[in-house]
Amino acid sequence: MIKQAVLILFLTLTVLLTQCTGTDSDIYARITFRCDLTDNRTIVWLEVDNSLSSNYIRNINNKQEYDVPLFVNSVGSTIILKGVYMIAFDGTAHFADGSTAKVRYTGNSSIETAIQLLDDDFVILNLDYIK
Repeated sequence: MIKQAVLILFLTLTVLLTQCTGTDSDIYARITFRCDLTDNRTIVWLEVDNSLSSNYIRNINNKQEYDVPLFVNSVGSTIILKGVYMIAFDGTAHFADGSTAKVRYTGNSSIETAIQLLDDDFVILNLDYIK
C-alpha cells in the first residue's frame, strides 16, 4: 500500500514538473529598434536620459517601464515582456561629423497608437528634430 502511494506521488510529481517547462522566450521578446530621421542621416550614438518620466517604453497592461536602449549606428535593442507598449522619448543624436541635434519620438506615445510587441521584432522609429 505504501509502495503504491509513493509510486502515485512520484508519477504525479513527474507529470507536474514536466508540464511547467516554459522558457523565458515564451514571455519575453528581444526587440530591435532602428531610428530613422527625415533627412536620412545616420545617428552614430543616441543619448536618452531614462530618468525623465517623458522617456519610456511602457507596457500598457501592467504599467511596467523599460529603459530606452542605447542606440549605436541608429540601432538599439532590449528584452521586454511580450505585450502592448507605448513608446516615447527625447534624446540627443550624435553624428559622424561631430554635430549633435535634439530628436524626439512620439509615434507610439498614447494608448491609441500603442504597438504590439509579441515576438522578436524589428521596429522602425521615425524621429523628429526638436528646435
